[in-house]
Amino acid sequence: MPARLLASNARQARKLHVLTWSFTALAVAACIWPFFGDPAAFVLAPIGVLSVAALHVYTTRYVTKLELDGDMIVVHTAAFGSPVHRFAVSRIGPRVYHSGPGRYGTYSTDDAPWITLPIEGVRWPFVIDAQIEVLDLARIKAL
Repeated sequence: MPARLLASNARQARKLHVLTWSFTALAVAACIWPFFGDPAAFVLAPIGVLSVAALHVYTTRYVTKLELDGDMIVVHTAAFGSPVHRFAVSRIGPRVYHSGPGRYGTYSTDDAPWITLPIEGVRWPFVIDAQIEVLDLARIKAL
């Protein structure tokens, strides 16, 4: 039986790849910059490197494709090399659907809904963008 597609996010994944590699190139440039004698680079280079490291970690959690293959869930992420993870459906923890504008002090953000997909034995949950091309939300909640 072929795998059933639950979520697919190619367009946003491309944007994330462009953003990740653009920031990586900027971080590399910031690391080379101190050799030209600018003291500000000693402050900016570590900030750039830490920001890029966080972005690369995020890509390991960002789901680009989610499939159900029998009693296994197949998770494709946006990380370098497009790794594929396979887990038993029984290992999936409670999913949480987040929506509504965020409030951070006096700032408000746009509504960017997402679903967290925790897996037993995996430190951080996977993140599924809820504004994607293909999303079978009812099926994901029923897992």
